[in-house]
Amino acid sequence: MKKYLICNLSNLLIAFELDSIETVMEKYEIIPAEFYLSFFPGYYLNPIDSRLLPVIDFNNFYNILPNEKNRKMLLIKEGYGIIVDNADRVVESKAVSLKRSKKIEGVSYKSYIKYDNKVVPVIALSEIESRIAKEKKIEDTLKKKSKILKIKRGYYSNEKVIEENIEGEEKSILVFKYNEKLYGLDTEFGYYIADNVLMTRYPYSDRLAGIINLRGEMINILSSNYVYNDKEIETKTFVIVERENVKIGLKAQSVLSMYKINQSKLMKKKDGEKFIDEVYKNEIEVFIINVPKLMNDLTGEH
Repeated sequence: MKKYLICNLSNLLIAFELDSIETVMEKYEIIPAEFYLSFFPGYYLNPIDSRLLPVIDFNNFYNILPNEKNRKMLLIKEGYGIIVDNADRVVESKAVSLKRSKKIEGVSYKSYIKYDNKVVPVIALSEIESRIAKEKKIEDTLKKKSKILKIKRGYYSNEKVIEENIEGEEKSILVFKYNEKLYGLDTEFGYYIADNVLMTRYPYSDRLAGIINLRGEMINILSSNYVYNDKEIETKTFVIVERENVKIGLKAQSVLSMYKINQSKLMKKKDGEKFIDEVYKNEIEVFIINVPKLMNDLTGEH
């Protein structure tokens, strides 16, 4: 019999082996990363040894909306943090192993425990760590952090990393993939990622591919030919953008991350897609969608 910590991801229960957890924190400060993945909000500065520990938002990791304001962070002994909605129960149980992985609300597991007459997935940290190891961006970002400066009132701030020969203001863009191309949109227009959602097709529209029901709200999905000048691909992932209280959905195969980019690396695009005026080039190529132009075209404004 082992001891397990029961945690919440919204209404879903998950479990961690208690031996893998150093502590559970109710109050903590997250130092934002200059580059971060959707499930990687930043770092926690460990006051014991002044190490920067990467933090994983488990709700975003599994595309489950949080339902708690004061969420808790688990410090894992291997040297990183995991944020969950809640973690307040320790149980002693025997785990049941499975021959094949199963999923509950997108959370995959190979073993589970029974708690309160429910099947509770046991999270295999080795699988989580393997996925994170593939994302070299976390490691690269850590290397860029030269110092942590202590400032007034016990808060901490990253010392700015100066990049030579770069001018221009920074802006945040959400980057997603569609048909092997990367697209981005300015996050100032607001966005929401709808994942594992079924779309009802529109049979007679050039602009609209279909409609989705997002928690009771009906949202139109634009056709790929209209937005990207590309063929239609079946998907259950959509990026919802909002401007002046108008919401619309864009097709995506997967959402990669959010970048803070320097506008000096944006290049004008003179031909091709109707709503893509700029391309970001810096190791990767991202086609930037002009959201105001897209919305104006839909509403007939100029």
